[in-house]
Amino acid sequence: MSNVGKRSNPASASRKRRVDIERVEPSRVGELERLREKVRKLETRLATVLDKTGQGVCLFDGSRRLVVPNAQYAELYGIAPEAIRPGMLLREILSLRFAAGSLPKAAQDDFLEWRDHVVAANKPSDSDVELCNGRIIRIHHEPFPDDGFAATHLDVTEHRRAEDELRRRNLHFDAAIANMSQGLCMFDASERMIVCNQTYLKMFAACLSG
Repeated sequence: MSNVGKRSNPASASRKRRVDIERVEPSRVGELERLREKVRKLETRLATVLDKTGQGVCLFDGSRRLVVPNAQYAELYGIAPEAIRPGMLLREILSLRFAAGSLPKAAQDDFLEWRDHVVAANKPSDSDVELCNGRIIRIHHEPFPDDGFAATHLDVTEHRRAEDELRRRNLHFDAAIANMSQGLCMFDASERMIVCNQTYLKMFAACLSG
């Protein structure tokens, strides 16, 4: 018997599509789960590596949402590690820092505006941020080609204090030799002069002119 002129049954066609979907979907779901597990493993390995850097690290995507943080970041700003989760916006994380008392000396709105400007500039930068508790955090911003970025946070308080102390001592030293009545000059091990005072220069100039 010829099938010409017979209409297809919509219900039968629908059942066939459902059967086809049921056959395909389990494989797709399985593949998706394998991909998710692979991503989880990669994120775990990345977090392990980041935890060994010795500084706070956060990676953000192009929409300024957190991809991966490390434990040192939370510790550095006194935030509970579980409070920082992938998917959070940069401003949400900054709000956690303010709530934890890790406040920069700048006003919150000014600081948020500055961070937005750093991200929008889309170029590497280093900034030292002084907190209200006296600590100084050096933030390195490193953009990615996909508009994401990495930010590293390092407590440089002791380093900066050492630099300030050395600078203070140098000022005292300069003042001391500048006010000596005697001419003074110092040489290194190669007998190269490394410092002298104005009195010495005047005496040496007088000898040359005499």
